[in-house]
Amino acid sequence: MGGPDAEAVLEPLDGVVEFVRSGDSIAPGVTVEATPGHTPGHLAIVVRDPSGGSTESACIVGDILHSPAQVGDPDLVFSSDVAPDQARAVRDHVLQRPDTVIAAGHFTDDVFGRVTSVGDAHAWAPVGGPRSSR
Repeated sequence: MGGPDAEAVLEPLDGVVEFVRSGDSIAPGVTVEATPGHTPGHLAIVVRDPSGGSTESACIVGDILHSPAQVGDPDLVFSSDVAPDQARAVRDHVLQRPDTVIAAGHFTDDVFGRVTSVGDAHAWAPVGGPRSSR
């Protein structure tokens, strides 16, 4: 575990790929944000209206969330979180974002959703409402 070996993985990519850091803009309205904990160097992608006409954003969370159960209980850790306490803190921060659609690629059915709050608890609300049976 512990993440990739920088020398073995990153060194061969030097000059081939352009590395980004937290806060870098990669396109109009698209920035990367440090979200370490699952793996060192993990980044999320945040998309905002570049014109500023909307306060809503989308956050592509990558490996921050692996199951909707982690929305209801952000203390649940994924077995391969390299730094579980840091991963919990990052999850808690992401779940507190107002006006945000979250894209959680590891979720099986409803990848896009919003976090709703009921008291101190959070719940996953899929964009477009509940999925219909097939």
